[in-house]
Amino acid sequence: MQRANAVILTGIESCTTGVAMSYRHILLHLDAGAACTLRINATLDLASRMDAHVTGLATISVAPLYYYPKNAMAGQIVAEWQSQLEQQARTVTARFETAARAHGYTGVETRIDNYNELGALTINARSADLLVMRAYGHSRAREWVFGDVTRTILSSMTIPVLMSH
Repeated sequence: MQRANAVILTGIESCTTGVAMSYRHILLHLDAGAACTLRINATLDLASRMDAHVTGLATISVAPLYYYPKNAMAGQIVAEWQSQLEQQARTVTARFETAARAHGYTGVETRIDNYNELGALTINARSADLLVMRAYGHSRAREWVFGDVTRTILSSMTIPVLMSH
């Protein structure tokens, strides 16, 4: 069964009153996926209309080490994977900063976090008014083993969340 492309939008406009909401701080999850550029541009457009501060967050943590065998080869593989993730994080944060400059937008900051995605999003969202992130960015097998970030965020987040897939 293939997932349909969807945008889950909550909080942009109040459903009960129809009053537009205003965001002062937007947290944007940055990843190496193809749709990240679209999320970056949409977030910067929204932020410029609301004069909001945007924080771009990239995560570089690998799965917890207890999932890997305890030997030197596994340690080397994990170290190489961590290095690749760090490079991806630097690349995507540079892409975010370039897009912000192209939009003429200066109210941005970038963070690269060593927590897992869920932990990093949860901790950094404490100071945000809106979270923008991808939905269902991992395979079902990975979600089953390591947990489903999308479902957990939707069930536990106390701020509005804008998701794209």
